[in-house]
Amino acid sequence: MNQMRMTLLIGLLCFGCPAFAQDGRPVRPVERAPSFVLEDLDGHKVSSTNFTGTTRLFFFWVQRDDLCQKQARIMAELQRELGDRGLRVIGLMLDVRNAEATKAFLKDNGLQFQILLADYTAIQGYGGLEAVPTIVLVNRDGLMVDRRVGVMEKKEILEILRPFLDIKLAK
Repeated sequence: MNQMRMTLLIGLLCFGCPAFAQDGRPVRPVERAPSFVLEDLDGHKVSSTNFTGTTRLFFFWVQRDDLCQKQARIMAELQRELGDRGLRVIGLMLDVRNAEATKAFLKDNGLQFQILLADYTAIQGYGGLEAVPTIVLVNRDGLMVDRRVGVMEKKEILEILRPFLDIKLAK
């Protein structure tokens, strides 16, 4: 029995095993964020190089989904409050044929952050999608350092941003 445990331990050490964060989420290896050129809601080309040197929150969403709309409001708050500290919120729209409705939604709700029309290459480059909303944090060095699926409250997002933007959180 001890020999079987030892063999298993050696196998895990040699061939690897998944790492887990304190909250039990699997930790993905840190990868460089992909380069892209995508269109904004007005059809203008926007390059990933426009965001070099900033901390970026990429937010995959669809405008017609209630949970995504809730997340969009939170993301707009974060852009407004932390933009001067180097945060860029970039919404990557999946319903690319819905640009006019998205513009109306943003205007009606006073939301201001960069919106780009996602394509297959961008989706795959950021690790694919399991569900929306999905948020990917890219640090100033261009490395994807966190990825979350599902709606996140503002406090949760501030917690993951804290080490990258020197944010002091209230207890």
